[in-house]
Amino acid sequence: MSSTPKELTERSDESLIDAYRSSGDRELVAELYRRYHHLVYGTCLKALQDPTDSADLVVIIFEKLLTKLAELEIRNFNSWLYSLSQNECVNFLRQKQRRRQRVSAEEAAGSPQGEVYLSEAALLELENEVTVAEEPNTEADEAQIAAVRRALRQLPPEQRICVKLFFYRNKSYDQIAQKTGFSLTQVKSYLQNGKRNLKKLLAAEEEV
Repeated sequence: MSSTPKELTERSDESLIDAYRSSGDRELVAELYRRYHHLVYGTCLKALQDPTDSADLVVIIFEKLLTKLAELEIRNFNSWLYSLSQNECVNFLRQKQRRRQRVSAEEAAGSPQGEVYLSEAALLELENEVTVAEEPNTEADEAQIAAVRRALRQLPPEQRICVKLFFYRNKSYDQIAQKTGFSLTQVKSYLQNGKRNLKKLLAAEEEV
């Protein structure tokens, strides 16, 4: 017979684990998730420095609990879960680094300069994360901001995302390269050309 939500909240961690080992009832693990998901997320966020990756890893960790809790005898769940979370963070970062190295090697093999070219969908996804959100103080400011936005929309997508990250999110060349997957050479080129083109577009609009 299933326990009520109130009964679950009143049970200790160890009682929930023992009951899960006997019954395999996932609702018992769901109660542990409700108790500890924010702590696991905090551990992941501190290690990964990325909210999306951290949220994804929290789900992975609690999915692994379904197997681990059935196999292991755990008496200090809080401390054990913290150690498990740290280990999963380390493994996640190692796997991410290996993927980057593999992609870099594949790109270098396919292109003499090892350059990266993002799909339109990937560029759009990045752009959705970087919005221009200035609040105008005067009508002149509002007009200038509107002009900049119109000019930005006319830039090639690679130039546009680099300009936005550099000027509106204060990202360094290295950070832009890490965010987009572009090489440093590409980032510098896109920024240089983007700034030049943006200046021309704004100048042309003023002449109209």
